[in-house]
Amino acid sequence: TTQAGGQIGLTRCPGTDSPLNTDLSRLLEMGADLLISLTTETELRHAGLPGFADQCRELGLGHYHLPIDDMSTPSAKFIATWKRWVDIE
Repeated sequence: TTQAGGQIGLTRCPGTDSPLNTDLSRLLEMGADLLISLTTETELRHAGLPGFADQCRELGLGHYHLPIDDMSTPSAKFIATWKRWVDIE
């Protein structure tokens, strides 16, 4: 739970095992209002999800993109952005 009272959940990339709209609708039904994607643009294209952010917005799900390269650790910029987005210290 963040200081603002939000909750953070983790899941594999929506749209990789089921149709993207189905997975995003399930997240909305569970009460999600924002999706923070850690997947790179290359990974999204490889998974056949080039319009990922647009589809999130079309369904009314907020979307932030903060990618981490596979087998890498988050950069200092990533950490600063994450803290600002989730309102933590």
